[in-house]
Amino acid sequence: NLHDRKTFTSACNFLGLNFIANNKSVDEFSIDKDLIIKLIDARNLARKNKDFKQADIIRQKLNQMNIEIEDLKDKTVWKIK
Repeated sequence: NLHDRKTFTSACNFLGLNFIANNKSVDEFSIDKDLIIKLIDARNLARKNKDFKQADIIRQKLNQMNIEIEDLKDKTVWKIK
């Protein structure tokens, strides 16, 4: 599961064993950055149009993907939980 993988990766990183393949870390294999950006853009458009129900649905989808978002003054940033 994701928690076990993060724990394993953190332990390996602590020991200096960074698993990299094709210039991608282990966590980068499990996410689709383009999809995340598209969802965030769609959410921001929904918020701009005051469609807060749709914005909440998109936030929930990102949350299900283990993506945490934070709305800043002029942009939305994201990170893997």
